[in-house]
Amino acid sequence: MQIGQHHIIHPSFKCGKNFKAGHFCIIAENCEVGDDVTLMDYVKLMPGTRIGNNTKLDDYVNTSGYCVIGNNVRIKRCSMIGQACLIEDDVQIMSHITTIRMKKPQDGKDAKEEWVTIKKGAVIGSHSCILSGITIGEGAMIGAGAVVTKNCEPGGVYVGNPAHLIVYHRIGTISEKDITPC
Repeated sequence: MQIGQHHIIHPSFKCGKNFKAGHFCIIAENCEVGDDVTLMDYVKLMPGTRIGNNTKLDDYVNTSGYCVIGNNVRIKRCSMIGQACLIEDDVQIMSHITTIRMKKPQDGKDAKEEWVTIKKGAVIGSHSCILSGITIGEGAMIGAGAVVTKNCEPGGVYVGNPAHLIVYHRIGTISEKDITPC
């Protein structure tokens, strides 16, 4: 474990092998991280945040707690991951994104928490905002500055405010036969 200066780490924090945290990090109670996790400077993990293996959070990334971040995830600087957020494996989140958490009233019942779900392999562009209750499909791409107000289909490319589908891309790897010579 390698931890920078001026940090606050709750005694209940659990971490795997090769954990690294930069300077001025705050880790609240009941947080867990897997193996090979790196938190850069000024990262704040609020209560109940869980992070998988081989994941990196850049400077000034904050979680509001009770969120789950999968394996092989990269979250770039100054992003805010709100409560009730599930980020699956192999997701790339660029800088300055925000996920919004709200409780929506039910008919005569208590408010229901609406989770944000970002499925495996999705890419979220810089300065995007994802509203409560939204699911970003597997391999979907969200353009920079998009405001996501509706669910996004797997493999779709979404841009704008509100975000709208502009094209589908093929999920998976590109082979030589997919490349057309010039």
